[in-house]
Amino acid sequence: MIFSLRISSNKFRENPTYEHLYFSGGLPPAQNDLGVMYYLGHGVTRNNTRAYMWFYLSASGGDKGAMVNLDRLQNRMTPTDIIKGKQLADECAAKNYKGC
Repeated sequence: MIFSLRISSNKFRENPTYEHLYFSGGLPPAQNDLGVMYYLGHGVTRNNTRAYMWFYLSASGGDKGAMVNLDRLQNRMTPTDIIKGKQLADECAAKNYKGC
């Protein structure tokens, strides 16, 4: 499998605020992990457009794993879905990653 999480779900069970701190800070590794979660449907509804959005944001922040994930995922998407993913990424960044 090309996509893998770098976090442990145990961290969230041990400390519920960890999830909020981890995912809300605009950190490229966290954004990549969110992309993986959306790609796999791990804790969220599977959604390649959302996965693309998070991989795109993470790759823009320099995460090399996200760059690989983004490249591989976009080969499985339609051009329309890729455009939508980029639009979602732009909107999310404009909102400082809140409510994405």
